[in-house]
Amino acid sequence: MTRHARIHRYNRRHFALTVGFLLSACGADDAATPMADAAADAGMQDANTDANTPLPDAGEHDDSGDITDNGWLIWLDNPFDTSLANPEIHAFSPDGARAVGHANRLAPTRQGFRWSRSDGATALPHPPEDAELPSEVAAMTDDGATVVGRIGTRSVMWTADNEVQVLDPSAFGFDVGAYVAGINGNAELLLFNTDGAVAWISGAGSVDQRINIVRHPQFACHAYRYAALGTAAALVCHDDQGQSRPAHGLVHDSSVTLIGTRAGTVRAISRDGTTVVGELQDNPPFDAATAFRWTAADGVRDLSGPQDDCYGRGADNTGRVVAGWCRESGPADGGAMLWIGDTTTRLLDVARDQGVLPATDTTTALGDVSAMSADGRTYSGSGIRGDTGRSATYVLRLATAP
Repeated sequence: MTRHARIHRYNRRHFALTVGFLLSACGADDAATPMADAAADAGMQDANTDANTPLPDAGEHDDSGDITDNGWLIWLDNPFDTSLANPEIHAFSPDGARAVGHANRLAPTRQGFRWSRSDGATALPHPPEDAELPSEVAAMTDDGATVVGRIGTRSVMWTADNEVQVLDPSAFGFDVGAYVAGINGNAELLLFNTDGAVAWISGAGSVDQRINIVRHPQFACHAYRYAALGTAAALVCHDDQGQSRPAHGLVHDSSVTLIGTRAGTVRAISRDGTTVVGELQDNPPFDAATAFRWTAADGVRDLSGPQDDCYGRGADNTGRVVAGWCRESGPADGGAMLWIGDTTTRLLDVARDQGVLPATDTTTALGDVSAMSADGRTYSGSGIRGDTGRSATYVLRLATAP
């Protein structure tokens, strides 16, 4: 069912942002000073290396700069220091070379970070007055230079120089509870959640700034993920029974489409904005979840197959490849999964078939997927290290896209 939204357009030619930022030139004279320890290097290691061993570059490069490596698997253990644990990659750059995510700590409870294989992990800085507040990321640009998210309840932007710029929702005319939910790949569009609606902002801070608010006529909705090309967002709406409903929102025709007839949630959207993935799960009674892939042309497609409790977590450029996980019902079932067209396979089996992991390795386990790159080659989630038997966060780079 498709519902067309009410459209509100604003042309704020005389409007100056309090932080004075432009997406095309993310520099602010008054930006907060990064914390001194924010550039601590990561303790990343390959499967057969000791802790804190420096990593090589992320693969050989040909003259055009394209990655020509044959794949790798590394583990993220305490990426900054012993007070941080359980790092989780939230999003990759399209080529998988860079990522952003969160790690847990005592204070703040969450710490946002940037990551690359060559440079390791770098904490996203907090202003001194917000040093004890948690931070989390929402999205980053394709080149990884600009990251948006929140420190406490404040929406912020981290620039390439790790300067922190506050994105004041009142500067856009939004309510105090509005918060940033995404940025597109080339930093031309921001996405905010505000008062049960989704707002795309183009030309932020310029004389050509425009705001397009997309609102479902019945349900309150918020964006969960934003397509890197800036054409669409994956939404979660709440119906009159309080159940969450997955949805798809388009910026150009300002429409919100509810996905399927069951309750559920969205987890990812393809780079081109055509495909939404997640899981359908009535709440209550919270029965086994059904991973799904949705497109406007084909509607909802059940991906779970013989596994009866599966969760969609990522999609490639066009949504042909979907990543997620299923609860294990046997030694050959479950764990991190790939749904490739009409084919279901374990991510671990693909890595072994491509020679990224030796076929004789029967102890390494990839338990789930938290993110994947749009080129379909890089994945992250939690797993079991074959060399230590301990749980850790993995980053897997396949030799070729499946």
